[in-house]
Amino acid sequence: MDTTAMEIDTPTQSSTPSQQTQKQKQIRAHDLQTTTIKTPPFAYAHLKAQYHPPPTKSNPPILDALQVRSYLTSALRQFLGDTGAGVAVDILQVSSGEGEGWVRVPRGDLGAFAGAVTAFAGMPLRDDGGTVMVLRLGACGDWLGSLLGRGEEERRLWGA
Repeated sequence: MDTTAMEIDTPTQSSTPSQQTQKQKQIRAHDLQTTTIKTPPFAYAHLKAQYHPPPTKSNPPILDALQVRSYLTSALRQFLGDTGAGVAVDILQVSSGEGEGWVRVPRGDLGAFAGAVTAFAGMPLRDDGGTVMVLRLGACGDWLGSLLGRGEEERRLWGA
């Protein structure tokens, strides 16, 4: 005689209609991907050039990436010494007509970067011995998206 065990299914409970609709709702809603970035690796700064005395319209100064790099290296070196010169600064954009630029620095160095740029007295321009260029921080922060468009919104808000 063959004595093999039979598999017996356990009885299932019949679900109520409300439980069935809840299961259908759970099946329909899919969460594709969610990610929370708590500490971004980089911070961003918006720089604005100011000239003393102000340039004439016939001879406006031209701001380029090389001037911005030289200015920031000098400011960081004066403020922090050789350690400051080693801070990685990525120049994202320089707009010579508007005298503005965007840079990216490591998030941990943003405080030192802001202090160095703020404390630096400026650089004389090579083409004009009397004009001094000073870069000022327009805004800085961890999220580039929150910094973009601030100027226009603030102008509308304050009527400037």
